[in-house]
Amino acid sequence: MKVRTRVVILLTTFLAVVGVAFSQTGNGFNMEFLGNKNDYAQVGLYSACWGYTAPNGREYALIGAYHGTAIVDITEAPTLAEVAFIPGPDNFWREMKTYGEYAYIVTESDGFGLQIVDLRNLPDSASAVKTYAWQDTVNGTPRTIWRAHTVSVENNYLYLNGGNFSGIRILDLTDPENPVKAGVYVGPYIHDSYIRNDTIYASATNNGGGVDIIDARDKTNPQRIKLIQYVGSGTHNAWTTEDGKYLLTTDEIGTTDKSLKIWDIRDLQNPVMISEVLSPTAIVHNVFVKGNLAYVAWYNDGIKVIDISDPANPQIVGFYDTYLPAQSGLYDGAWGAYPYYPSGKVIVSDRQTGLYVLQYKEGGTSPPPPPPPPVPNNFALHQNYPNPFNPETTISFDLPVDTFINVKLFGLLGQELKVLRQGIYPAGSYTVRVDASNLSSGVYIYRLETPDFVQTRRMVVMK
Repeated sequence: MKVRTRVVILLTTFLAVVGVAFSQTGNGFNMEFLGNKNDYAQVGLYSACWGYTAPNGREYALIGAYHGTAIVDITEAPTLAEVAFIPGPDNFWREMKTYGEYAYIVTESDGFGLQIVDLRNLPDSASAVKTYAWQDTVNGTPRTIWRAHTVSVENNYLYLNGGNFSGIRILDLTDPENPVKAGVYVGPYIHDSYIRNDTIYASATNNGGGVDIIDARDKTNPQRIKLIQYVGSGTHNAWTTEDGKYLLTTDEIGTTDKSLKIWDIRDLQNPVMISEVLSPTAIVHNVFVKGNLAYVAWYNDGIKVIDISDPANPQIVGFYDTYLPAQSGLYDGAWGAYPYYPSGKVIVSDRQTGLYVLQYKEGGTSPPPPPPPPVPNNFALHQNYPNPFNPETTISFDLPVDTFINVKLFGLLGQELKVLRQGIYPAGSYTVRVDASNLSSGVYIYRLETPDFVQTRRMVVMK
């Protein structure tokens, strides 16, 4: 990867402004609300969503719930009608894709496998045809692979990612009810993959794996083209622009910023990160590209629509916050999105509040900026939350005046471990996320130091 000073698009101020404006008004920006369906919040969290347009033009949303997958007719939104529920193993993770008139659903449940659902009788009914489990031999021992973390589809091939195996398993869907093994990519743990013209952009989320780019023209023998690695990466998913010249990645874990990153990949052997979109309030989750827009599920911030017509200068042009509580877990809120309906509808799955049907409306007026937040009266370093924690927690501190600060993390014996923040900061209130993935269980000390103030607190890592 070429070494180049990255261009960071500093949209944090914009996000802070429009985020507060939304919380005050209860509306989004350039996103029309068409409906919400939340039937299963009392029985567990929701997970992924995907869309399906039937041959007769009716539009359906598939959304993962704790006990299975709900299929909702959204054609007449705001009327949202559940037309089928496909039971599955109880699981907080469920993801699906469609091919032809079938849906393919995976979970992290042992003993279940890939669920194949026939959608041809919608809106009257939909039914699970069967489940498929991959049979493998590991070190001479037969093994059944039940679990996959995510599933991807391109043309008549299905890609199983993660779960209880590394790499990717590829199935031929020529007979959609009877998948046939096509090949295996043996590589790092792959959390998710996006396939464009037989090139796989695989998110190797663990241990700084980065983005594994793979030539899959020969399904029996996929070969790595390039592994894009960057410091602290926790690559969660990836998507290319429609011309294939740029790659968008999201980092949910790791020590890097939990942001949307945009890479110039015109020279695949020398990719360059050219821009980055950050949120001061939430971790990014999944990105989906349609035309010159990226639709990004951004956990606590809901969904954001980003204009990427100039990839080096991305601009937020719409958002809708599906999850309003000011205090929420890092992984609460918008999980997935699907912007590919012919009608222009966009669906979002929110872990706590279910299915949202929206539509991006270009050219709306900007919301009025909120009044500036009050300046704190005193210096303060607050107790981290959550505490104890694993692997992430948040530290907050208050500055009544513009000042130089140091926020550092120490071991219990006083050895300095990490500088969390340093520099001249304006008066205000701030938060710092701390990732303890590389720390062992125990008690640690964090300290805020300014020329006029010093305060120390303790935090507990519990693994």
